[in-house]
Amino acid sequence: MSIFCRIMERIISDQIYTFLISWNLLSPSQHGFNKGKSTATNLLESITSWLLKVDSGLNIDVVYVDIRKAFDSVVFSKLLFKIENLGIKGDLLCWIRSYLSHRYQCTVIAGISSSLREVKSGVPQGSVLGPLLFLLFMNDLPEFLISKHSLMVSPVSLFADDAKLSQVVNCLTDALFLQSILLSLHEWCEIWQMSINSDKCHVLHLGRSNPCFTYGFSNFPLPSPKIVTDLGLILDDSLSFTTHILSLVSKARSRCAVYFKNFVSRDPATMRLFFITYVRPLLEYCSVIWNPVTKGNIDLIERVQRYFSNNIPGCRFLPYGERLRRLSIESLQLRRTIADMVCLFNIVSGSLSVSLYPYYMHLPPSITRGHHLKLSYPDTNYALTKQIFFSRTVPTWNSLPIHILNCPTKSEFRRKISAYLCDPWLT
Repeated sequence: MSIFCRIMERIISDQIYTFLISWNLLSPSQHGFNKGKSTATNLLESITSWLLKVDSGLNIDVVYVDIRKAFDSVVFSKLLFKIENLGIKGDLLCWIRSYLSHRYQCTVIAGISSSLREVKSGVPQGSVLGPLLFLLFMNDLPEFLISKHSLMVSPVSLFADDAKLSQVVNCLTDALFLQSILLSLHEWCEIWQMSINSDKCHVLHLGRSNPCFTYGFSNFPLPSPKIVTDLGLILDDSLSFTTHILSLVSKARSRCAVYFKNFVSRDPATMRLFFITYVRPLLEYCSVIWNPVTKGNIDLIERVQRYFSNNIPGCRFLPYGERLRRLSIESLQLRRTIADMVCLFNIVSGSLSVSLYPYYMHLPPSITRGHHLKLSYPDTNYALTKQIFFSRTVPTWNSLPIHILNCPTKSEFRRKISAYLCDPWLT
């Protein structure tokens, strides 16, 4: 029965996605479960925009909003009302209504269960349909704010139950406007029986001359810490990512220590597999956002792999480049560069839906040497801004031969770009 339910959920989910995409009903600001969207995409859009605006002399306030028990607070009747208003009718609507209706739960302690109570709210977590239903429930929030304040684009960025509002704030008028948007967000939550957890909301002030205004909900002022965590990425008010790099290096070294302390085996193949599986992913999470350009941070990250590989039998005291050859692994710096180029390839080819206008623009075709897929290089004023995604990737992209750029698939592009780029730690 469980397998049958999973199959039916998958069928209904695919039909809903087909309907929404065909009628263009998914909001571009909703990143949580939209196909083609990811944590890196959400962060890439937000941080690229913030950095370039700060580089041009603007100040930005980012308000992180936490909705209390968001997945458990979705009222079934209001969810079905929204789904029907989207145009989903007939058998598909009946299937969804049947899926949500007549759900019961009880509490079991020491083998003794309470009486059954009907569940009237909360999307089924751990299910196939649950995330999609939550997306449909939250999908009208950006449009609500746009219509309420006559905006051109939505000020809110959503990823699952995480929401952040960003606005240029250079004077008191701008701050009052952002506060009015927060009040509209609070109004939307009250209409749809959601509540904001003010204790977990905070403000990040960005910009060299940010006046640092105070915002709040229901006369509760929001704190403004210097460091926040955004979808697993540690951000400070300078957007330098140094704090994040120090944190992930510390976690990676701790995980290396776990192996040396608790595992007796010093088999090279086992140690290599452990590092690739349990350590390296920590050092590469969302690297397209924070990939460093300074030698100090590059060496700091690479030192983790140098340390671990130096403790593998047969590799001790060998030059780092020779260790990489013996273990058949790439340097972490090369892997981040490849990840950058693959991400840019996905953006250019259209397989990754990301909104980066006007920062992402093609250069007009030229009769001079080179290819016709060249991108414009962003003009920046500060050295800190040169670490953004386009500043790192565009020079390499524009210099690539056309036979690499014409790859039909991402896997083929990754294979060719890996063979084309030189590992800086092997030369």
